[in-house]
Amino acid sequence: MEACTYVRCLLIDYTKAFDMINHSILFRKIRSLSIPSEIQLWMFHFFTGRRQAVVSVGQQSQWLPITRSIVQGSGIGPAAYVVYSADLKLLSDYNSLLKYADDTTLLVPQYSSVTLEEEFQHVQRWSDINKLQINMSKTKELVFRRPSARHFTAPQPLPFVEQITVTKLLGIYISATFSVYAHVEHILSVANQRLYLPGTHAAQESGPVA
Repeated sequence: MEACTYVRCLLIDYTKAFDMINHSILFRKIRSLSIPSEIQLWMFHFFTGRRQAVVSVGQQSQWLPITRSIVQGSGIGPAAYVVYSADLKLLSDYNSLLKYADDTTLLVPQYSSVTLEEEFQHVQRWSDINKLQINMSKTKELVFRRPSARHFTAPQPLPFVEQITVTKLLGIYISATFSVYAHVEHILSVANQRLYLPGTHAAQESGPVA
């Protein structure tokens, strides 16, 4: 922001990211790691040999092998996703890619030699190769800018991607102008709800006031 008028922030949403992890691709990436073969085999055995069936109106389908997902709720699941997405790199070192579990955020400054459109197309190609699907309806763009900027003109949005001014990322409300107003309002709302419930319960126990 010290050298640019704005920085484009693309919050990429993957459809059921943990459930869509392809085992064959995951195993190939695990094999490329410099970890003991015994650990690799343990991971392969953990993810394979699982089956599922569907029961509906008293009828059960045949059992089929599970060839995707990283077993949500397991201790190794999040680490497996990190391994899966580790080779997702950007075209330009000037841009930034922030990855936290399945949350993927792309930052491209105004004067970058590689545009947001080019970087996003690159991410889309990687996603196709790795059999992950980007949810365009939930993928949003936030254009960071100075709060006091005058005559600001936002860059042309990406096709099918909505530009927003406030978003929630990892539990924190972030504003395009770095205002903390939305997050403070959220905290006050939550606090008000939690304080109201004990107060209501106490009033009910004490009964009506004469």
